[in-house]
Amino acid sequence: MKFLSLIILFIATLVSVNAQEKPDRKALYQFIQPTKLTQCDSLGKSIDASQVFPSDYDFEIFSILPTGDLIIDIVYFTKNGSNQEGADKLNLKFRGTTDPNKAELYYLMPISIFNLAAEKEQSKWSISFGTASTLLKYRPGSGKVFQNKYPINSDIGNDFSLAALVGLQLSVNSSVNEYFLFGVNYTSIKMTPQTTQGVLTSDSNVGALTPTVAWVFEYKKIQLGLFSGLDMPTGAAGKSWVYKGRPWFGLGIGFSIFKPGSSSSDAKQPTK
Repeated sequence: MKFLSLIILFIATLVSVNAQEKPDRKALYQFIQPTKLTQCDSLGKSIDASQVFPSDYDFEIFSILPTGDLIIDIVYFTKNGSNQEGADKLNLKFRGTTDPNKAELYYLMPISIFNLAAEKEQSKWSISFGTASTLLKYRPGSGKVFQNKYPINSDIGNDFSLAALVGLQLSVNSSVNEYFLFGVNYTSIKMTPQTTQGVLTSDSNVGALTPTVAWVFEYKKIQLGLFSGLDMPTGAAGKSWVYKGRPWFGLGIGFSIFKPGSSSSDAKQPTK
């Protein structure tokens, strides 16, 4: 019981520390509920106007007043696809300009509202799945020689492969994502008499199932990935293949990686 009480006290302390975190001018924040704020100038003097901000809109702290209250501005909206007009309308409404470098509208946010209606933007994890194809593979060699005449040489190839992958997505910001994936890869491997220890009499393609892991970096839907796997080919040729069970490393682009429940809007706000 004493141990359980200590755990509860530790968790409560963490929650308390997090709740009392001071506003950070270098951080990006997000409304977690619709919030009405009064417009002000850059010095904090109220203007006879107000605005209601939907949840999920991003803002940053322009300055912190001696009272502890905040002057904020809304993060610039960028177009999604070809809809620049929608982004411009939001920028004019909430920022007073379409200039991405400086806002012309500021809002007074009492510290009490900040503590209730805002949270700091964090990197977010989610489940992702999809398919990928490896364009280039490198198989390291070794000093081992089968039957004194079939060495394991280093090899670079472009075997056809198609992988089904699942894993975690780390959303760094609106433009950058990272994926940590694993799955099974179907590969058509080019084999030769030399690499099958003489089992094949001519070059041939042999199918294989390959346990695969991957790291994929995505920038604005352009994806580049690093792969590694163990090819496990079938048949007599596969059993005699000198690279069987040995790891390979690959490079690929043009993936189809999906995030369940993902959606897009007319305009989005990038991290500045």
